[in-house]
Amino acid sequence: MSIENPNFTNETNPKESELENARLNLENTSDRLGFKIDENIKESVAVLNVSGFNTSQSCEGHVERGIAAPWISIAAPNEPEERFEGENEIIKSTARKYQITED
Repeated sequence: MSIENPNFTNETNPKESELENARLNLENTSDRLGFKIDENIKESVAVLNVSGFNTSQSCEGHVERGIAAPWISIAAPNEPEERFEGENEIIKSTARKYQITED
């Protein structure tokens, strides 16, 4: 006897495929210091990205320093380089004045 499942399909769910691609992309993503995305926050970042949210920063949380709770920053897509007019030049001149990095 054979039971057919009308809801079963052998095709890959497009959202699941998209999520898998997002996971793979995160494996090759790092910040400007070369640090990879924290392992325990990756899945949440992948799901947000696939859901249309542009993530810009994240952290799984650290008990010994910083914020202990996990967090993810969401930014507007195509955000302009400068938030304020002349911002980059002000940052550069201030860094030079105090002999610190622009970061």
